Amino acid sequence: QTPQHKHFPLVIAALRAQVPVWIWGEAGSGKTTAAKKAAELLGLKFRVLSVCPTTTKSELFGYRDANGRYHGTAFREVFEHGGVFLLDEIDNGNPSILSVLNTALANDTCSFPDGNIARHEKALFLAAANTIGRGADIRYVGRNALDATTLDRFVFVRMDIDEHLEQSFITGKFDTDKVSKIDEGGQIAPENWLSIVQKTRAACGDLGIHHLITPRATIYGTQLIAAGVGLTHLRELCLYKGLRETDRAKIERRLKE
Repeated sequence: QTPQHKHFPLVIAALRAQVPVWIWGEAGSGKTTAAKKAAELLGLKFRVLSVCPTTTKSELFGYRDANGRYHGTAFREVFEHGGVFLLDEIDNGNPSILSVLNTALANDTCSFPDGNIARHEKALFLAAANTIGRGADIRYVGRNALDATTLDRFVFVRMDIDEHLEQSFITGKFDTDKVSKIDEGGQIAPENWLSIVQKTRAACGDLGIHHLITPRATIYGTQLIAAGVGLTHLRELCLYKGLRETDRAKIERRLKE
């Protein structure tokens, strides 16, 4: 088997379930490479846009020139004709500009400068970042806090440096047992997942933890269950999304009460 990041199977499972994926982790951990490899594995073309604070809405959605001619973008190409689109360095973008993606990621149609366009059934979306979109930290001081409604459009896959993968570059040996099993934690019924989502949301409210858990967690989780994803990963992808360990521990204690 071709060497791959230990969490790469989760990225593939989410994309196959038609769920947008936010890949986050340390610099140099292979996030962009994983997105490109995902497109290759799925047999789809790959397009990417790396964003910064000056990225404009027209770079995402295109624009009409003075003659009324529409000029498209990589995002529009994938949205209309299918493929895998990566929004790289998303946490370096302008939160107001990125919020315009919300409708496009959550619906079957999107308004572009030349009209409403239907989403292709194989239009798949990823974002890559060093953070979880809640602002800068001591290492990534230029990262922005993004709108909670934007973060809610994604499931989160942590992709820090995989030292076993790094070692395989030198030794040429790769142990597939080091790769995540997507069914970890066991399969559950959608109605049981709904109960977990609602109880976790209630626990956040009771504990005063400002962490958004919307019905999208239920919807995405159900899609992932159909793709074979187990409970352990469902919690990470759809509920905790990089939540601090201290807050996670508080929630889990409350759920056991």
